[in-house]
Amino acid sequence: MSDLDLPEVPAEALEPVDDTHYRQAFGALCEDKVVSASTTIYAANGTKLIEKGSRIDRELYARLVQHKLRDPIDQQIGVEGMVSADSLLALAEELIATHPVPRLLAAALGQREPLLQPLREVPLPGPIALKLTLMRDRYAGLLQHAMAGALVALFLADRLGLPAADRAQLATAALLRDIGMLHMDPSWLLPQRRLSAAERRHLHAHPITSMLLIRTQGGYAPEVATAVFEHHERLDGSGYPRGARGEKISAPGQILLLAELVSALGEKFGDASPHRLGLVLRLNRRALPLALVAQLLPALQGEPLPTAARVEAASQKFAVIASAFERWTELQAGVERSQLTGPAHALLNARLAGLRQSLIEAGGAPEEPHLLLAHAAGDELHIADALALGREALWQLDTICGDVLQRWPRLAETDGAESPAESAVAQWCDATGGMLAGLAEA
Repeated sequence: MSDLDLPEVPAEALEPVDDTHYRQAFGALCEDKVVSASTTIYAANGTKLIEKGSRIDRELYARLVQHKLRDPIDQQIGVEGMVSADSLLALAEELIATHPVPRLLAAALGQREPLLQPLREVPLPGPIALKLTLMRDRYAGLLQHAMAGALVALFLADRLGLPAADRAQLATAALLRDIGMLHMDPSWLLPQRRLSAAERRHLHAHPITSMLLIRTQGGYAPEVATAVFEHHERLDGSGYPRGARGEKISAPGQILLLAELVSALGEKFGDASPHRLGLVLRLNRRALPLALVAQLLPALQGEPLPTAARVEAASQKFAVIASAFERWTELQAGVERSQLTGPAHALLNARLAGLRQSLIEAGGAPEEPHLLLAHAAGDELHIADALALGREALWQLDTICGDVLQRWPRLAETDGAESPAESAVAQWCDATGGMLAGLAEA
């Protein structure tokens, strides 16, 4: 597999990485940890700034990064208790022991070593170890998320019989896939916070930032940077940052995008993960590599925990889903067929058609939500299936709204639409966003 085809990389990838938030976070780390110079630090003009071994506090760090240095600051400092191969292995062991998805995957393999050995081969040059340390110490859970994805990727690598070198590259890509998030405003971490259009653009750019940081560091195989760049893509083109489809996504990228989704859902669902994951993977079958899903599902078929799901909750979710589809049909009917054109209309129409087809394939009926609950007929397990299907469909509706308004922010403004078709899109986003917000508050 070759490296990324640069002409296909979005324009954002050609811009320098903004270090503002990263430097602020690292400055705060200097207050909590022992940070010191690992070598004597010189300015670019040869002036000695501080001696090797000197303690660096927040104020000194802020002064250093204002200088034009002979070598990058991250190559010249260290943190006490910095992330290492041993600490990564300890984290992997902890997740296997305590988290449902890693535990099930290790049990399916019958041993832990296939999940652990590649982690020993992950290159950790000083600047990368610094970033992983900042991730661990300043953003709770982010390094755990990285490791959870690495364990899923390594499970798939073992099932596919990949050679040792490919497994090490997958482990590396999984662990480094979110280092670009260290350069984002950390307010995105606040729970239940809805991202603005600008913040959503930054989130969608983090695979690009991560890829650039890996390339700048050097010493990593091109496959690592490529897989990192692709870890939020989807086979049906609904992912980001390129919206690549099918075989345009590399083989390691396909493993990583599935590992990203499974690890995220495992964290979200907790002990209910084995039961709910299968449903979500079914719902997203058009977007995911089915051969890899087929490797995962048998390992995740643990006994689902009993659920106290309520039929009323499922009914509310499916009522909103049905209303969203009905509203789009009504809005399109109010526009002359010849005027139903333009990129905003085409995107929304295609994404809703894809979601409708996915729901049908998963056993749902978007315009007749009562049918799913009728089939449940008091069976708690089936009601839980309906709830999980509803939650995933609502999340996808929210994502569709966000993607439309990110690309055409004027549609969020009164009278921002430039055509009848855009007006229909704007009205649908407004109505659907309102329903989703009301459901969240309830």
